[in-house]
Formats: sequence, C-alpha cells, structure tokens
Amino acid sequence: MRNLFHIMLLLTLLVLADTCGFVYIENWQFLDAFYMAVITITTVGFREVHELTSAGKAFVIGDLIVGIGVFYYRIVQIGEHILRAGLGDWWEKRKMDRSIKTLTGHYVITSSAVAAGWGASSRAS
Repeated sequence: MRNLFHIMLLLTLLVLADTCGFVYIENWQFLDAFYMAVITITTVGFREVHELTSAGKAFVIGDLIVGIGVFYYRIVQIGEHILRAGLGDWWEKRKMDRSIKTLTGHYVITSSAVAAGWGASSRAS
C-alpha cells in the first residue's frame, strides 16, 4: 500500500508540474493549464484549450513521454496489488488443504459432536 501512495504522490506532483509548465510557457490561466495537464497525462486528448506555441508543443511531447509512463506504471501497480491479494489468499488455502490431506490418526472435536455426547471419541475420517 505504501508503494501505491508513492505512485499517487508522483502522479499528483506530475500534474502540478505540468500545470505550472503550461502557466509559465503558454501564459494560461490556472484552470486551463490544469485541464490541459490532466487530459494530456491521461491521454484523453479531447482538444487543446488554446493553440500551442512551439515551446508548448515541445513541452507536451516531453510531458506525454513522462506522463504516460507514470500513469500506466500506476495502473500496473494497482493491478499487481489486486492480483497479489487474490493469489495470496488462494495460495494459503491451497497450502492448508494439502496439509489437512496429510493428517492421519487424529481426533476432531466439533460443536455438533460435543452436543451429541460423542466428545473426543469421534474419529476423523
């Protein structure tokens, strides 16, 4: 989970850096710059808020290279986190089932056996 926090922090910092870049390079208002940063990083590509200068186009190219890498790395990390959680539970259950199959010569006391008066004399099959 800590790794996911770092990835989210990196993505947030990237959006803020891109927003500042658009404000500085293109002299855009904050909201226009923020909107452009988000649609660029997420590769939505809806449309440019304003026409880009040559410096702005170069900035977007660099932003796409870095932003897309970070964005998809984040998606992969979240998927890996979900898969590990599911596979971990499955693996533990599998190990326990195998261990139970190897058990012999022992007694199992259940609440129904005790209620029936059988107690510890009930043998596991």
